[in-house]
Amino acid sequence: SAFDRTTAQYFWRLFPPDAANGVAMALWAKQKGYTRVAVVFGTDTGSQGDKPGVVAGLKALNIPVVSDINLTPDQPTYLSSVHRLMAAHPQVIMTESDAATAGTFFGELKQLGGLVPIIGTEATFTAPWITAVKGALGSSFQQTFTSLITAPSSKTAAVTAFEQAVTADKSQVPKPWQSYLNNPFSITYWDGMVAVALAMNAAHSTKPTVFNKYIPEVTNPGPGKVVVYTYAQGVKELKAGKQIQYYGASGLIDFNQYHNSFGNQEAVGSNGSSQPVKLGTVTAKQIEAVPVTGVQ
Repeated sequence: SAFDRTTAQYFWRLFPPDAANGVAMALWAKQKGYTRVAVVFGTDTGSQGDKPGVVAGLKALNIPVVSDINLTPDQPTYLSSVHRLMAAHPQVIMTESDAATAGTFFGELKQLGGLVPIIGTEATFTAPWITAVKGALGSSFQQTFTSLITAPSSKTAAVTAFEQAVTADKSQVPKPWQSYLNNPFSITYWDGMVAVALAMNAAHSTKPTVFNKYIPEVTNPGPGKVVVYTYAQGVKELKAGKQIQYYGASGLIDFNQYHNSFGNQEAVGSNGSSQPVKLGTVTAKQIEAVPVTGVQ
């Protein structure tokens, strides 16, 4: 969140800060009518980075946290934490941890009859996490799990281009579904590279001092712009003298004055694979309206 108002010239961000994802999770919980929330996060750096945004979002929306549990990764059992959580009687669990930890914790929670709906951060919607938790929960997984993600759940030509690129050479990417496809981080890296490449084409230069200012010119919406979904389409339209708007695999790109582009977030479920099933939308406007402070 420290970069929400940055003036760094060469900083461009297509991914929301952890706090924004946490606020989206809290807004979804409020929309679903939950009034008793447990937060269960791994003690690893990545998971703890998301936790403050979740807690701050819940606080801003006046949703009580009835249990706050930190899980040391990769322990053989989490029964003491499971008992502590069940004693608090939450209606929903907000979570992020590594896949193995999540599988063990939620498997034990189900065995003891304490399973309630789960709302995960964007990092939970990855193949390793889904595979581990689905293995632990079985048929309960689809009815239980929701994640808030930035990538659109509907397939566009940009998503198809990303998938084709990732699966084109199995010698380089032997198991794309495990690490890349439907991975929100990989998708935004892809969009960032396409945006920079198109900016170079538009500027007729590979020098950052020259092409940097062209990045929003080839991505942001505007009157008369031709919408393109791939690098090849963008180059074709630029050569024809057109102004373009690259609509990425992660969705609409619209950089603000601070070089941030935050779109809507989608609540998605899973049918057991890493293919998202859209459940609803939390808009960027809704997220920005929540007065979260003190979260970096």
